[in-house]
Amino acid sequence: MPPLELQQETLQAFKKFYSLRHIMNNIFLTGLNSVAFKGVGRYLTSRWDRENRWFPYFLEKISEPLPPARNKRLSFKKQIQAIKLKRLKYLTREELLKISIFELNGVFHINLQGILNAFTLGELKKTLRDNLSESYIDLVINAKNMRFASDEIAQRFIKHLNKLGVKERSVKLVAAFDNRWQKILQRYKKILYFEFST
Repeated sequence: MPPLELQQETLQAFKKFYSLRHIMNNIFLTGLNSVAFKGVGRYLTSRWDRENRWFPYFLEKISEPLPPARNKRLSFKKQIQAIKLKRLKYLTREELLKISIFELNGVFHINLQGILNAFTLGELKKTLRDNLSESYIDLVINAKNMRFASDEIAQRFIKHLNKLGVKERSVKLVAAFDNRWQKILQRYKKILYFEFST
């Protein structure tokens, strides 16, 4: 149903419902309070119809098919989205996280290189969810060449590793165990469900 027809039918239904004949027929059934409310409804309906005579023309205009020039705007929107994506990559310091996953003798190896920030952590979680559909497997995560953008991101990474540790048979994290890792692990007060090695 086109918007114009829908608006006309709705207005027609309001006018019929709030008509004087309909109000007077219900005076004995519903009482004077109902008559007062329906009187207000009749007033508002007629006022809206008077003040918004332009609205049907507007609905008729938006119901018309789009001209072909509109396609240029859509391509322009795509260009803007591409610029926003480039800006997002720039904000992630253009050194995004490289993730490689391979299986060797029944053990899944995950190599991580680059900077782990909020954006790349989300991508890492999505990649692991899509590629490691099996549960109860052995995982080895090599994070020696990975740096954290902040301590909060490091804690979120450890939290995700703990979730994997509960789900999988074994999870082993290989990383350069320096002072920053010690501080992060000291702040994370929960039980670790993964092994840590250098």
